[in-house]
Formats: sequence, structure tokens, C-alpha cells
Amino acid sequence: MARLGFLIGVGWDAKSIAEDPIIACTRSNVLRMARKYGLFDSLTLGSLHDSRFSDVFRKAADKRGLSRYDLIRRILTEIAEEPYLLENILDDGA
Repeated sequence: MARLGFLIGVGWDAKSIAEDPIIACTRSNVLRMARKYGLFDSLTLGSLHDSRFSDVFRKAADKRGLSRYDLIRRILTEIAEEPYLLENILDDGA
């Protein structure tokens, strides 16, 4: 359980966690355990560790002295506090 929480916390996705030699299970089992222990939202947020975005988030977080998770939480909070910002972001290209 501790290893699962740690790997989710550092941004590993379910497939990578399943392949970890200590965890050593299937992706489905990782998802099931994450749901059972209330870590599913963190696991899905960890999918933002995608190589296309990791450098962008890491650099932005480092610049502000934040963890990647805290940076993402701050961005989501800012969006949630501005009533029309989310709509504008999602519908801008439509």
C-alpha cells in the first residue's frame, strides 16, 4: 500500500506501477487498489506525467517553488474560481 501511494504521488501511471517489481500485478489490479484506498483521483492526475507535458509542468513548478501536484492544484483552483474561464478554455476552438 505504501509503495502504491508513493508511486502514485511521484506521478507514475497505472501501467508503470503494475510493472514495478515490488508491486508486480496487472494494471487493472492497480486501478482497483487505487479506488479501494481513495487514491484513484491522484492516480488519474498522475497521468499528466505524460512526456509531452512533464517538462512544461516541472519547469513551471520549479520556477514557483512548487511540486508538480501543487502547481496543477493551483491551476485547477484558479480555473474553478473564475466562472467563465473553464468555458472559454474548453470552447475556444469550437
